[in-house]
Amino acid sequence: MTIIVVTDVFDVEFQFDNASGNLSFTPLILGNNERLYGNTLGGGANGFGTLFEFDPITNNFVILHNFDNNTTGRSPGSLTQATNGKIYGSTALGGINGKGIVYSYDLTNSVLTIELEFIEGGF
Repeated sequence: MTIIVVTDVFDVEFQFDNASGNLSFTPLILGNNERLYGNTLGGGANGFGTLFEFDPITNNFVILHNFDNNTTGRSPGSLTQATNGKIYGSTALGGINGKGIVYSYDLTNSVLTIELEFIEGGF
């Protein structure tokens, strides 16, 4: 996947590799700090995807979290930023029950918190 910032021309701003993540299918969101946030389905330190931040002004890319399947899940989906400033998302699989999780990521203290664990037939 490539992040492209649209101006009069298209420029490659960052080139993903297996270490930074791969297979990003969800749209990026623009945070209230003017940085872009997204995730990947694969790659990263554990092979289960990453949550990342990209600063389009400085072209700085940072992996915020490496999903690990057993606790923080795998196959992350779309993101949103709430009025409390935290980024929220979910995973389709993994977590303690293997059915996915809902998580928040606090940009202030760089902490991912599991908000909800899905179970068979509900949560």
